[in-house]
Amino acid sequence: MKNIYEILNVKYQKNLGLSGLTDESFCLLVASIKEKEKKGILIVTPTLTDANNLLNILTSIREDVLFFPMDDFLTSEAISISPDLMVTRLETLNELIKDSNKIVITDLNGYLRYLPNKDVYESNIIKLKVGDEYSKESLTNTLFNLGYKRETLVTKTGEVGVRGFVIDIFLVSMDNPVRIEYFGDEIDSIRIFDPETQKSIKEIKEIEIYPYTEFLLNKYDDLDEEERKQKYLPKYLDDVVNIENYLDNPCIFVKDYTLIEKNYQKMQEDIKNYHDNDKNYKGNYLHNLNILNINKVCHYLSVDNILPNHEFSNTIDFHIKSAPKFHENIDIINSYLKENYSLGKQIIICLKDYQVKNFIKYLDLNYILTDINNLTNELINIINFDLQEGFVYDKTVILTSYDLFNIKLNKKKYKTKFKYAVKIKDLNSLAVGDYVVHSINGIGIYNGIKTLNVG
Repeated sequence: MKNIYEILNVKYQKNLGLSGLTDESFCLLVASIKEKEKKGILIVTPTLTDANNLLNILTSIREDVLFFPMDDFLTSEAISISPDLMVTRLETLNELIKDSNKIVITDLNGYLRYLPNKDVYESNIIKLKVGDEYSKESLTNTLFNLGYKRETLVTKTGEVGVRGFVIDIFLVSMDNPVRIEYFGDEIDSIRIFDPETQKSIKEIKEIEIYPYTEFLLNKYDDLDEEERKQKYLPKYLDDVVNIENYLDNPCIFVKDYTLIEKNYQKMQEDIKNYHDNDKNYKGNYLHNLNILNINKVCHYLSVDNILPNHEFSNTIDFHIKSAPKFHENIDIINSYLKENYSLGKQIIICLKDYQVKNFIKYLDLNYILTDINNLTNELINIINFDLQEGFVYDKTVILTSYDLFNIKLNKKKYKTKFKYAVKIKDLNSLAVGDYVVHSINGIGIYNGIKTLNVG
């Protein structure tokens, strides 16, 4: 019996070149190494699109996959940072603080982003219990330093509202906001409440408040909003790191370093042009690419099988081919399976449970319904395993529902707990001049209600 992770049996090495892989087989290889190494893994890709693609495949295979995405430079610096991507990054940092033994996928911009070191991040996490003495003013100031924005009503992630002896906070880590009620300087109660009805859902005894910004310091002075941008972090912190620091000596995989270099050069051109409009700032905006030591990572080469002016300590060419597509033709499927079975190849078919019953009715070969840990060479292996597309490697054939029936798996969307503002149910809650988002017409300004005579 064989485990599916033993199919691509490779030991992690630094300065190793891997070529002849599909993205699916690469992700299976990463999962295999994760099983052996029992430590964190970091995957760096040239673009956010590449990172998303690997994320979709790996999250189907494993549960311990995190995402650290970043907008391109001009979008994040000249326009605005995506709140969804920011919350995703913060959720990843929060998870790594608890357990660094994870797989993290990031793009070039995410890898080069300035971050406070792990100790500074941990020191900015607030833990509160009912009965604690923590003055309302001190908590409010701390929340502002952690990136929370003051609003009258708390309706979306990252907002804080202060009314009398009550502080409402919509935390990064929660689906609903919490209400902290004070008696003097003592925390009297902590409740989770519904932002639409304002009614309590549940009373809790303690909470952890995680930052709503990556701009974190050891101590805060009166910095204005402009100074609280990530580019200024090295000005206030001596030890500025990147996402790699949060994984504690991980196995690092880099996809297509030649493309990373090209994208980095393009980024430097954008930064140079942007400097003309940012003349008061003389520093850097991101880490330099040389923090990524190409001699100390494992290279996944999907475009070129060499790196110019670089020699790997070892290279492996897997010669993996994508699985053929059968478009529901059961005769061709049976013929293909018989041919490969007669050649002594191990055949693994990945299907959902509801697909198995219909498929085995038409199967001409003996099969076994098994799992990823008990694969055999004697029979056709049918397993419930969420691989997007199959591949052929050496004496192994892996087929999926997409290869057999052209049915793609539903991609597991990476879910953040970021909550947008609530739907407007009462027009009386709007004030003239408020920004609103219309389901058809997009962003607008509420200018009140007018009575129209029709006809």
